[in-house]
Amino acid sequence: MWRILWLVIGAWFSITAAHAQDTQSWYWARTNDSGLVAYTQDGTINHLIESGVEDTNFRAWRLAPDSALGIITIANELKLYHLTADAAQEIETPFPLVDSGWVVPAHTGNNIVLLSVLNVQEVLGMLVNVEQNSASPLTGQLSLIGVARPVFSADGLYLRYFSMNPETEVWTIYERKLENGQEREIYTIEGDTFPMISSDTAGDHWLYMQRDQETKLNRFTLIQSSGVSELIAEDPREEGIMRRIFGDALMTSNVFCEADCTIEMTPLIAGQPTMQFTLPVSGSIVNPLRQIDDTHLLLQDDQTIWLLGADGFAEQVGYWNARSMIAFDNAISPDSRYILAFESSDDPTTYQLWDISNQQVVLKRGDSTESVFLVQAFYGEGGILVTENVQRFSLYRFGDGANIQLPESNGIYFDVLADGTVLYNHSRSDEAREQGIYRYDPNSETFTLFVPDARSIWAEVTD
Repeated sequence: MWRILWLVIGAWFSITAAHAQDTQSWYWARTNDSGLVAYTQDGTINHLIESGVEDTNFRAWRLAPDSALGIITIANELKLYHLTADAAQEIETPFPLVDSGWVVPAHTGNNIVLLSVLNVQEVLGMLVNVEQNSASPLTGQLSLIGVARPVFSADGLYLRYFSMNPETEVWTIYERKLENGQEREIYTIEGDTFPMISSDTAGDHWLYMQRDQETKLNRFTLIQSSGVSELIAEDPREEGIMRRIFGDALMTSNVFCEADCTIEMTPLIAGQPTMQFTLPVSGSIVNPLRQIDDTHLLLQDDQTIWLLGADGFAEQVGYWNARSMIAFDNAISPDSRYILAFESSDDPTTYQLWDISNQQVVLKRGDSTESVFLVQAFYGEGGILVTENVQRFSLYRFGDGANIQLPESNGIYFDVLADGTVLYNHSRSDEAREQGIYRYDPNSETFTLFVPDARSIWAEVTD
């Protein structure tokens, strides 16, 4: 049961990582007597809920070292809580919580966007404020296909998002003022059932691609948060010109290019130069993954992952193979330094962890004949955990660059601390050890129990 739960959680996001900071990191766990506790790596335990917490449907998102937003089942009902080091405060939700996919696409300060994914075209959203202990619904129905996700403005004063009125099928870019909840319409789209729209990181610019079925033209309209819009291009569909906003730049490419193919990245802020990246392949649709820095871009062409430089540099760093599954949301580290990929396009069992900054492999799968259906990487302050099938765990330790195979056991390793030790949750008592949360030291190969009779609740890292 617990491994199935872990699999579902991990497929969406990465696990909690404790980053270097002044405030001590707290974690949360359900106890065997149906309580909820907060705990630290040194064994401090605070009881938050004494009873009634059921052993199912845990979801949590870390907001700060000592704060998380959590969905917890109590008396067969899913409830939303703000979890801190010393309290669990229930937040009344604008619609009933259901057992569906949950996504946190945006977070700033005390404000969090929480999406309930019924399916990719039917998404309900709410804006949660943990300081005010409140949640309000987003207008309309959102989507995860072909459209930009909600974003907060750079000054943290506004939420901007794109949604559809299910009755009129009119799509609208909304801007909500966080201070008082007042909302205005930035731009509306009618007569387009599945609009393609992208935005920059703060919602200052949006790009809408309108596909004209009569003229066979793709029209690209650039929309500013003020509501001002401008038609910037009309491209015949057969030319294969693709435009979208990626990061804070307008990306242009040609899917029908046959030689000397490039991607252009034009900053949306006037006065900054356009960067051009030469593609090592031609005639395909490329998917940008991450802007590593001002001059390097990580992208996917078919199954192949490439690191490109504006100076013409191109390095193949691996493959994402559909025959086996990598949880893509956490395949690239938050600092853009590491990426988890397969070594071969033909063999879905040979994964590797690539250090992008040093352009070298730091961890590879050891010899094994076991089948691999899920590979995930989780990033901690002291290293990176890589797991296959949520059963076999490897550790890449930052301090000394060690590549360590962790002992197989009836449980899950879930964080790497600054000193290179690993937090471990033993799922149920057996001959090896009793149920609880342990600290594992790879140097001495010892497990030290510090939260007995408990199962940790994974607090996923938000942006």
